[in-house]
Parts: sequence; structure tokens; C-alpha cells
Amino acid sequence: MKKNVSLLLLAFLSFGSLMAQDSFDPDELLKEARTLIFDKKYQEGRKIAFRALEKYPDYADILILVGRSYAWEGKNDSASIYLERAIIASPIYSDGYSAYLDNLMWAGDYDQADEVLAKAKSNFNEGLPDNLKYKESRLYYFRESYDEAYEIAEELLKRIIIKRDYWDI
Repeated sequence: MKKNVSLLLLAFLSFGSLMAQDSFDPDELLKEARTLIFDKKYQEGRKIAFRALEKYPDYADILILVGRSYAWEGKNDSASIYLERAIIASPIYSDGYSAYLDNLMWAGDYDQADEVLAKAKSNFNEGLPDNLKYKESRLYYFRESYDEAYEIAEELLKRIIIKRDYWDI
């Protein structure tokens, strides 16, 4: 009898631990995946990220992480798929555009980068965030449009100096 109760208790505890593994927090999975991917364990990290995406397919930060991981491996086409999904999921989240533009510039696909930048400009009604303005400057630079690149970079630098001076008061 004691043996049966012990087995029943063991089975109950095992079932409880299995249930705990099945329910998950996507933010925790993002942290786990990020740690692995930043340690260049790309496939292991993506495996965890894909688990989260099964239940939360529009989680932009996870889509961006997966996209960046492919880009870091030089798999730019795969990266573009996830980064495009991130932009669709969160059209006014600049991190998605930033990652997508990085990927396209690394791949030398400046025409597609122009299209992504145009999409960002149309979605950010009040103007591009600074991180995307910087990417726009880089794109001009890579296209050897140095005057346009310099003009944007100078504008950004002035804003940084003004912000710094404001906070130093």
C-alpha cells in the first residue's frame, strides 16, 4: 500500500513538473533565446524562439531576434522573412526597421533598403526616429551620396549636442 501511495505521489509530482514546463512566459523564452544567440548558439536559440512564436506569432522582439540571428550567420534571405514579419506585426516599432535595414545593407541590397525606409517614413507620421535617420544616412553613404549622408548625420549630431547641453544644465 505504501508503495502504491509513493508511486502515486511520484506520478503526481512528475505530472506537475510536466505541466510547469508546458506553460511558459514568452518574455522568459526571449531572454533564454537571446542568451544562446548572443553566445553564437544560433540554432539552439532559434529553437527556443520558435517555441514562443508558435503561441505568439506576432511577438516583434522575438521575430527581430530570429531575423538578426540569421543575418549574423549571413543568411540574409531568411533574416528578411522574419524582419518583414516583425514590421507587419508592429509597424511603428523602430527596432524592426533598424534590424531589417542592417540586414539589407549587409547584403548590399540597397534598393530593398530604400523600400523599407520608405515604408518606415509612411508609418512614422511625425518623422523618423533618430536610429532610423542614422540608417538613412548610412544608406546614402553606401550609395556614395555623401552630401545627403552628411546632412542627416550633422542634423543628428546637433540634436545630440542640444540634448546633452540641456541635461548638463
